[in-house]
Amino acid sequence: MPESTGPELRRSCAPCLGEAAAGALSLGDLHLPVQITHALTGARGGTDERMLQLLEPYAGQRHRAARLILLGGRLPNRRAHRAPHSRIARL
Repeated sequence: MPESTGPELRRSCAPCLGEAAAGALSLGDLHLPVQITHALTGARGGTDERMLQLLEPYAGQRHRAARLILLGGRLPNRRAHRAPHSRIARL
């Protein structure tokens, strides 16, 4: 079976995806609603419902809007400290 390049694969999948793919978002994701809510409002936490409400102006293009927001790099700070490095020389 010959390998497909990215553009060829996109062209072959386009009829399957239709127009809804640009507006489709992953619901039930643990991190996506938190990241989108923080990027657009600065608030901690977020739910799928709040994320959809914030992305409503981009209806039909919500997936693309979410990708651009995530690529912007405005993500919430981590809450917990990382575990301290332990020295393994003693072992």
